[in-house]
Amino acid sequence: MLRQLALRWLDPWETALVEQPPASGFLGDAGAVDAACGSVTFARDDPEAIAIDVEGPAGRSRVGFRYDPPGLRLGVLVSALAIGAALGVLWLTRPRRAERPAPGGSTP
Repeated sequence: MLRQLALRWLDPWETALVEQPPASGFLGDAGAVDAACGSVTFARDDPEAIAIDVEGPAGRSRVGFRYDPPGLRLGVLVSALAIGAALGVLWLTRPRRAERPAPGGSTP
């Protein structure tokens, strides 16, 4: 498979290379697929989510994929708390200005 990719004779927009045949047994017959079978269009294409509108013989559907790893929110929370704690320490340990005497030479 790597050699086929290295030769670059395959168009990656037209051909998928797989290590094992799919469980369905369908290997893709280029002659059986035509525009009358349906269409696929992107409804949303964001880094975190993709939505695809599919129209085929069985009807119209929207298929969605979302990138939401389980540790992402926890990681954001821990990072925010750490930044807040660091800023708090910096604020508490900042150099204090010396008190200036009040006008007239007396201190309050």
